[in-house]
Amino acid sequence: MTAALKEYCSQHYKFEDMFHCGETWQNTQCPNLPIEPQSWEAYKKLAQEILDPITNHFGPVQLTFGFCGQQLRSLIRQNASPRIAPTLDQHAAYERNTKGKPICPRLGAAIDLLVNNTSSQAVAIWAASYLPFDRLYYYGDDKPIHISIGPENSSQIVWLNTINNRRIPKRLPLNALITLPKK
Repeated sequence: MTAALKEYCSQHYKFEDMFHCGETWQNTQCPNLPIEPQSWEAYKKLAQEILDPITNHFGPVQLTFGFCGQQLRSLIRQNASPRIAPTLDQHAAYERNTKGKPICPRLGAAIDLLVNNTSSQAVAIWAASYLPFDRLYYYGDDKPIHISIGPENSSQIVWLNTINNRRIPKRLPLNALITLPKK
């Protein structure tokens, strides 16, 4: 499977782009490959249905967090403020825990991204308007957006507003995302 890392799985992206991104991976270069074949397929679908259209519309995309395997997850959890939720965020794709159950029951795949010279709010609005997605987490105009695909593709938009160093989630309809003040 390591040879597949270098292959394009979509018009613009290789598997390694989605598996070897993020601050912790960049600092550690730890092994971070999916074990489950469905995880590879989910990330291929995410690249084709989410990343390629965003890249085609906005230009180059900076991937800030992608697939999160067991070793990477363990390293991230060592941080004082890990800011991950493996059972909710779909970054583990179809991977399983030690009991054989999916780490995230939503399944699918997730990526966090920024688009150079474009507000995250504009990217989130465009993605929510035109792409098939499961969850879109919006953290603020200058922060990466999180977007996932999954079997449900519920098109749920969640604003994670930070108040007193705590992230407060709030589900939003698209028109409320459009009218959020820029921060």
